[in-house]
Amino acid sequence: MDKNITIIGTGNVAHHLAKRLCSLPNVQNIYLYGRNPQKSKKLADESGCIELKSIHDIPDGLVYICVNDDAIENVIQQRNWDKHVLVHTAGSIDINIFKPYAKHYGVIYLFQSFSKFRSLNWMSIPACIEFCDETSKVIIENTAHLITKNVYYMDTNQRRVLHVCAIFCSNFVNHMITLGKDLADKNGINYNILTPLIKETVEKAIETDPHAAQTGPARRNDLQVIEFHKSLLTDEENKRNIYELISNSIIKRYHC
Repeated sequence: MDKNITIIGTGNVAHHLAKRLCSLPNVQNIYLYGRNPQKSKKLADESGCIELKSIHDIPDGLVYICVNDDAIENVIQQRNWDKHVLVHTAGSIDINIFKPYAKHYGVIYLFQSFSKFRSLNWMSIPACIEFCDETSKVIIENTAHLITKNVYYMDTNQRRVLHVCAIFCSNFVNHMITLGKDLADKNGINYNILTPLIKETVEKAIETDPHAAQTGPARRNDLQVIEFHKSLLTDEENKRNIYELISNSIIKRYHC
């Protein structure tokens, strides 16, 4: 059952996973199916996967469903999966979404931010796995350990909380940097001036306790500076509101 691996999808996760699996010397018969024929062919050609024209052509074996969260159930409703092991790669979707449709199933949640234009150090990427039975366990474990050295066993509730952690540590941080860049651009300040600070902040948060590494006027409870900064954002209501909300959160954490 584990000789064939199929990827359903052509998005960011599918893009990187297809290339990763096809690069492994001890993995053969990697198939790809996507609902958009042009995208499917392009990714198959780039990665070296075998392109499938129909979901009904998927051979027995492990099947990664790498589609948007709200499309997972629609995909698995389309055929019988008795001879497959199904896995999704989503952070917040319950493992039991597969239960009405398949005998063997699980999750391989690749805990990383995926963008097609960025290369990845695969051996350092955490893979959070879950499975419904022994058959699924063996196949999912074996495949996860081929992809990365960092494999963690995690149930659905833990994985969902981890996904929220990722929103705070990655998505929200990136949005904050975007807002900072917008403000710099608007005022004729070169964004490159900010990049050493961004790097130092991230490296310090990794190398030390981020709670201990916190700096800035809110950490010092410098209300005069905070009010002055807010006055500079009178024409930027969204940025002003975010500045005030985050400053209040920091003050509450360290001074209340």
